Amino acid sequence: MVVEVGIGTFNNGAYKSYLLVMDTVSSDIWTQCEDCKLQPEGYCYPQKEEYFPNSKSKSYYAFKTPLTYSHEYESGTKSSALYAMETFTFPSTSSSTPHLKFPRIVFRCGIKNYNPRATDSSYPLAGVFGMGMGTWSFINQIETQSGRRFSYCFVHMHMRNPPPSYLRFGTNIKPPHNYKTINFHQFDGHSYMVNVVDLGVNREHLNINKRIFYSRDTNNEGFLVDWGASVSYLSKGAYDVVARKLDEHFKKFKGELWKENQDGWLCYSRIKGPQGYQLYVTPQDAYMRNTHPGSKETFCLATIETKIGLNIIGAFHQVNYKFIYNIKDKTLQFGREDCAKNS
Repeated sequence: MVVEVGIGTFNNGAYKSYLLVMDTVSSDIWTQCEDCKLQPEGYCYPQKEEYFPNSKSKSYYAFKTPLTYSHEYESGTKSSALYAMETFTFPSTSSSTPHLKFPRIVFRCGIKNYNPRATDSSYPLAGVFGMGMGTWSFINQIETQSGRRFSYCFVHMHMRNPPPSYLRFGTNIKPPHNYKTINFHQFDGHSYMVNVVDLGVNREHLNINKRIFYSRDTNNEGFLVDWGASVSYLSKGAYDVVARKLDEHFKKFKGELWKENQDGWLCYSRIKGPQGYQLYVTPQDAYMRNTHPGSKETFCLATIETKIGLNIIGAFHQVNYKFIYNIKDKTLQFGREDCAKNS
């Protein structure tokens, strides 16, 4: 998910609008600033919008004692930045207040940046919007207004002409009609980690021993809830159990489906039958679909074996669920919703 953010204060109260990647496993807010152009070649990655012109913003405040910050993400993105404060502006759903302004938000002004996905100036993402549990997370910086509560509800990434999704705070949050409440605990100072007791395939529990979820890296059996990861990740033992169960299920379609392993992805392909026959997989959000030129269709499990020692519930498996985080109480509520209806 990306968040539309207005940064800075310019002539007539204008601001510069950017798209930042929302991240629930970090607490960092940063964007590329114009000073990256003063660094040796290669310290700005190409992006669609201009690099934030911090020297021209009337509300920009750099710390008198320069504080630097460096971070590298699993995607390969890197940023070294200077701590500063700015006014952040957001579009509002309220007719009386079309814009909400939050002054003196601490963020990182990126001066040395690298993003392997940004290959040309059409790249739309200008940085990261951290919503983790750390001190400088946006949700903690606006504690007075938010009560340290936020929610999101996202539509499927393949939906045609998707409506906007809304990041909600505090009293603006509407609970889902039927929801469950679980506890989470803090991992690495930023991330939300929940305990998972079992997995299921086709509404059938797999009765996986929770010790199989154990990770030496985290020293527990928890799962990170990570919107920044597009797919989910499982420890090898748990992934093998799920893969065997799926293989057992799809063997019923012998002659229609062919199993494929594509660089670690568990995939199945089929040749479309006459009269537009289709195989519907339930739940549909568990798979990524790809229709090839001609008549071949492939769907791949949106879960892969972890290579980083972490079990992760990724974005694909959060679609059309409303999630409500309460950092103060350390609870996570979730329930099935039609996220296209402004949940």
